[in-house]
Amino acid sequence: YYSLDPARKEIRLLEIITTKPKIVCKLQAVSLLETPAYSALSYVWGDASRTERIVVNGKSITITVSLARAIRSVHHYWKTTEISPRHQNLWADALSLNQGNAQEKNHQIPLMRMIFKNAASVTVCLG
Repeated sequence: YYSLDPARKEIRLLEIITTKPKIVCKLQAVSLLETPAYSALSYVWGDASRTERIVVNGKSITITVSLARAIRSVHHYWKTTEISPRHQNLWADALSLNQGNAQEKNHQIPLMRMIFKNAASVTVCLG
């Protein structure tokens, strides 16, 4: 993960390139102050021992099967509706936040209300 600028209220958004056969995406920083277009994802984290490999910014990483299913569902919805391509960026906590960096989480967690409020849409996946 690269550092985010707390003063600019930066967050990371996922651009989904493909979900078949493997999820491939880009993660990029944007400032909430610049009103980026994105969707937010709320989902059940699920069993941490059930994982899947995906590619983010050219690197293979592990996510839960639950998150992979949620990403595929959102991507399928975008492809089968007339969602503007500029709204096809996704905020998902497990990928958008550096879960291993306590300092970053201390800056990002207070932004979550703004993240969900400013999203063009919020998708909830219950598993």
